[in-house]
Amino acid sequence: MGESLDFVRLYFGAMVFSIVYNTGSAVQRSVGDTRSPSIIVASTCVVNIVLDLVFVAGLHMEALGAGLATALSLVWGCVVTLVRLTHVDGPWRLDVRRLGIDPGICRVMLRTGLPLGLQSSCYSVSNIITQSTINSFGSTVVTAFGLCGRIDAIVWMVSEALGVAVTTFSAQNFGARNYERMRRGLRAALCLTALVVGSLSVVLLANVRALAGFFIDDAQIAELTAQVMWYVGPFYVVYSLYDNIAGTIRGAGESLRPMLIVLTGSCLLRIVWQLVIVPLDHTLHMAMLSYPITWVTTGIAFIFYYRFGHWMDHAHERKEANLAA
Repeated sequence: MGESLDFVRLYFGAMVFSIVYNTGSAVQRSVGDTRSPSIIVASTCVVNIVLDLVFVAGLHMEALGAGLATALSLVWGCVVTLVRLTHVDGPWRLDVRRLGIDPGICRVMLRTGLPLGLQSSCYSVSNIITQSTINSFGSTVVTAFGLCGRIDAIVWMVSEALGVAVTTFSAQNFGARNYERMRRGLRAALCLTALVVGSLSVVLLANVRALAGFFIDDAQIAELTAQVMWYVGPFYVVYSLYDNIAGTIRGAGESLRPMLIVLTGSCLLRIVWQLVIVPLDHTLHMAMLSYPITWVTTGIAFIFYYRFGHWMDHAHERKEANLAA
């Protein structure tokens, strides 16, 4: 607990730098510059790794060193992003002398961003409850569950990148009133996601025991890690596909209803499953079933909303309200 607190306090203390980096990256991506944020985040990863080697491997600072390395890497990403934004040529150039809050724009940003922020917070709550259920099965299962999260991190990074790309593409074309191109972009994104995430899932599922052995030399934990992965791995593509649909809708400025779908299908249903269903059959099998069940349910809901939910009409209404504001 002491080491966890050391890490978390440093990490949370540096969160403001992460917010600045993410905001700056979003600005750059919105105008078509995806190269700069990619280079900056890559350099941030390098800084984190080097500082981990210095603080943890070299100075033996353990979790405190890992937290310090993470915090300083976030500071680095923030500073480089700000430097980049103050030297670009374009109307999105940052002029620190003109920093301020425009009330009208602020209201629009809050109406659009708060639902997504609330959704992310509820995801965290459902993950905490799921983790508490996993903890009840003992330290071996906890380790295997954590290893699975490390191994499949590449899937989530790719899925997030695709989701951000389709959201940005949708927003640009909605602003240009090129609605057919939005739909073509979504179809292309769905095909690309199915190919990339599906391929990664197959590779991970085929090599999960070997990958687990890279982290820990324990056959039992490696086998448990494989079991956990087989519950979630075949359904990574389901999550990624509905995330693309949600991104297209959010890109049009319609964020409230996608949030409600995710909160109901992925968060609330998973919480109910862990608190009500799992106690009836307290097994790892029943606990892990919450992932495919909630992802498939949410995916079906997004398909119906995209086809029959009049989300484009809602987006136009919101656009007119924003312009009036």
